[in-house]
Amino acid sequence: MADEPQAESTVITFALQLSITAHGQSTKELKFREPTGGDLIRYGNPVRFVPGQDITEATFDEGKLANMIAALASINRGAVDQMHPQDIVECGWLIAPFFIPGLSTRRSVQP
Repeated sequence: MADEPQAESTVITFALQLSITAHGQSTKELKFREPTGGDLIRYGNPVRFVPGQDITEATFDEGKLANMIAALASINRGAVDQMHPQDIVECGWLIAPFFIPGLSTRRSVQP
């Protein structure tokens, strides 16, 4: 199916509260790519999702979240450890829709 158009990958930019050092360079922003199935298999689902009748619970597995942030932002895990805790949580909610059933991040493509 080489003639099928490739979907554009979404890039999400996040401004950090504090600078971190990633790959030897200081940065105050992260650029996240969309996760792949391989990312999910390698790092696990960072979102614990428990649907309920009255209340649906969504929390993070912080270790998996840190690994997923590092992978999707193309930074090393040590750089994630330098992040402000609030930035880690906000990044988690930024990428959470990719990992929660029913919260589609796909855009419809018109022929």
